[in-house]
Amino acid sequence: MAERAIILIPDISGFTGFTGATEIDHAAHIIAELLELIVASNETEFTLAEIEGDAVLFYRKGEPLRREQLVDQCLRMFANFHQRLRVIERDTICQCGACQTASNLTLKFIAHFGYVKEIRVAQFVKATGIDMIVAHRLLKNDIDANEYVLITEPCCSAVGLEGGAKLEWAKSSQ
Repeated sequence: MAERAIILIPDISGFTGFTGATEIDHAAHIIAELLELIVASNETEFTLAEIEGDAVLFYRKGEPLRREQLVDQCLRMFANFHQRLRVIERDTICQCGACQTASNLTLKFIAHFGYVKEIRVAQFVKATGIDMIVAHRLLKNDIDANEYVLITEPCCSAVGLEGGAKLEWAKSSQ
């Protein structure tokens, strides 16, 4: 039986250009490090469903998070992501394209609430369902920004963001 869940997809923007136009070994190492950091920044018991190139697919069944918990989780991943990029930029001595342009990578989030069904394939558990498809399709959108949290109406209702509340963050130098 399908269960209600929050679906969260942190997605690295700039991935295709970064990996396609730079040295693959260093680009792959940097992307792997950033994806591992995103996974390690999960402090709200999301289940890691899979890594999808430049994105991490999480879902959390059961009682929905409160609005503050969801926003704080996204902001934690965002802050850790950019802190790591600053460290890479500060500490690298390599002059290759990947090492010199890693700081151009950005992070966006899709948060959706709906139903997921877990299926077993060999030793893997895969989350599936129409709401997983909806969340993935939302990655391709017309938002004129590279960094944002897109929270769908069903997710807003589930976490307590009714009324189309708009949250914004600003990048600071701190």
